Amino acid sequence: MSIEAHLAKLERRHRALEAEIVEARAHPSIDNLKIVELKRRKLLVKDEIARLQTRIIRGGGLSNFKAPVPGGSYRPRAQPEQMVSDHS
Repeated sequence: MSIEAHLAKLERRHRALEAEIVEARAHPSIDNLKIVELKRRKLLVKDEIARLQTRIIRGGGLSNFKAPVPGGSYRPRAQPEQMVSDHS
């Protein structure tokens, strides 16, 4: 899947989650925990969108990006620690 297609899919998912939140709020019988869970999922999608956009802007590509597994959650690959040297 191309980067643009993946971003478009994430943006559609973000909008769908917002619609679910609005719908859930309209029903007083919906448990607040359900709304909290929807908001958490929406925030995860938003964070993933921002990470992808940042990598695209910086030109770093997606070499360290692992796409989410359907039904799973986003898990970034571990980034190697940057070594800071005091040898100036």
